[in-house]
Amino acid sequence: MDQPLPSDFQMRVRTRIAELGLSYRAASLEAGLSPEAVGKMLKPGAGLPRGNNLAGLARALKTTEQWLLTGEDGGSKSDAAQSVPGELIYADHEVEIKAVAAGSYAGAFQLFDNSIGHAPLPRGLRRHKGVYAIVIINDSMFPEHKPGDIRFVTPNVKPKIGDSVVVEFEHDPDHGPEAMIGHLRLNGPVVRIGKLNPPGDVDIPANQVRRIHRIASGNEVAGV
Repeated sequence: MDQPLPSDFQMRVRTRIAELGLSYRAASLEAGLSPEAVGKMLKPGAGLPRGNNLAGLARALKTTEQWLLTGEDGGSKSDAAQSVPGELIYADHEVEIKAVAAGSYAGAFQLFDNSIGHAPLPRGLRRHKGVYAIVIINDSMFPEHKPGDIRFVTPNVKPKIGDSVVVEFEHDPDHGPEAMIGHLRLNGPVVRIGKLNPPGDVDIPANQVRRIHRIASGNEVAGV
């Protein structure tokens, strides 16, 4: 059974947590809440926090209550971002973050043409065109890609077998396009994606695949 898609509020919270390099527990404690509070807020179907809980969360995430609830008031900027070391950031340049989670395939998410936030562009990727970012919001590639991590995608680099990739596909026309991250293991009539948690492969018929984009490695992000 499909899980409900995360709400806009949940995606804004996930984005700020990723930008600030916090865990859900650390964000909860910084907000003056119980250690499990933020994790519960981000579960499918959870309601919106109110009063002191919302105020504490906004303070912990260095934004405003209004932005958390509506996306307005400029709170999504990455001026406090800690997820990319400062010496690696290409000053005054940002890329769009595009992701929401949980489609009909386990570990799948959805990409959008419009952004849900911004991340600082690492210096190592400034020569690439069309770079975008995704916030990891499931654990299907843990520990390589952990929930809350930001990963940068380089569409202009042709992926090779073994690379970490984002594959966008349309498995169910009624559900719409979905995407999945994993290791590219086969690229032919069937596109095979290797997952880590649990270990295994996902086969996607090539006629369902819309695009395959490579995820930049840590060395590329660092420019080495």
